[in-house]
Amino acid sequence: MNHVKKDKFTTKRVNLYLTLILLPIALLIALAALFNFYPGGYGITTSNHEVYIDQGAISKETYIVKETENNEVRIGLLKNDIDHLKRLWYVSLLFTGTVLIGLLNFFRLKSKILFFGTLILFISIGVWVCNSYAHDMKFLDNIIEELANR
Repeated sequence: MNHVKKDKFTTKRVNLYLTLILLPIALLIALAALFNFYPGGYGITTSNHEVYIDQGAISKETYIVKETENNEVRIGLLKNDIDHLKRLWYVSLLFTGTVLIGLLNFFRLKSKILFFGTLILFISIGVWVCNSYAHDMKFLDNIIEELANR
């Protein structure tokens, strides 16, 4: 009898895995872009010489700061830093999706060296990005606290 080993990774299964990887990432990007739903959940808007600073992804805290000449530069820097943090979130999500797709392909091709090498690199970069993100969030919290207490 001739036993043919059936490939576990059919086109349908690979497409399913790709969908399971990309759909949550697309959803998280949409939530961040539309509702500021991302770690930290920072947002900033200006109206009638008042600046509204939102903080928190699930339970929002809003700080209202009067825009003056003294704090105008700090508010501009805060807006820039919030945009930077949001971009870092987007890049992290896209990087995660890319690596997961790569890992899926390396696993499918039975390339253990590339699979584990990529996994170790992903974990290393992930730890670095998480530390950077936490540092940036702490920095933003300090700036918001300074502005709110003025």
